[in-house]
Amino acid sequence: MRLPQIAAAAKALPPTQWFTEQRVDHFDGANADTFGQRYWVNDTFWKAGPTDGSTAARSVAFLCVGGEGPPLDGSVVVESIHCNDAVELAPKLGALVVALEHRYYGESVPTEDFSTPNLRYLSSHQALADLANFRVHVAAQYGADDVMKCSNLNKRSHRCFSISVVVTAKKFLQKMSNIMFQAGSTSENPNNENSC
Repeated sequence: MRLPQIAAAAKALPPTQWFTEQRVDHFDGANADTFGQRYWVNDTFWKAGPTDGSTAARSVAFLCVGGEGPPLDGSVVVESIHCNDAVELAPKLGALVVALEHRYYGESVPTEDFSTPNLRYLSSHQALADLANFRVHVAAQYGADDVMKCSNLNKRSHRCFSISVVVTAKKFLQKMSNIMFQAGSTSENPNNENSC
């Protein structure tokens, strides 16, 4: 597999950033505990779209989620087998590429240890809620709320926030966050066809 030579364009690996407002339990209103979740951003090719509500082509943002392979680092958003589709398309589409470390992977651990009681927060529902919460943070940071909401899906010039998770998981995320996501997985979509 040929990996794109985007690392040179990015000049250096993006630094590790921390999203420190991730909730330990998204579904217990009495639990206000938060934890830090690592992420990386490649905004080398990012071209923000119009903010005036026009129908001009809007920008694209890709979100790759860890938990499917080796631990993530800054290389994931510049040259990566894990997020290769996003990395390869970023310069062509003027896209933002963001990678979020999955809870309980790498250094993004919401509890003190991995005891059985603490693993109750390791679930697909919590992980998907992490994505919905993190999307709000990235949208605000990059002025990309319109891109990431995909509220006007009938306009062909509008591209959605894309996410690298198993395609069936996108339905849960859509339901939880009222946001349309385009999801892709080469294991479930070998011809790289658009799943939306």
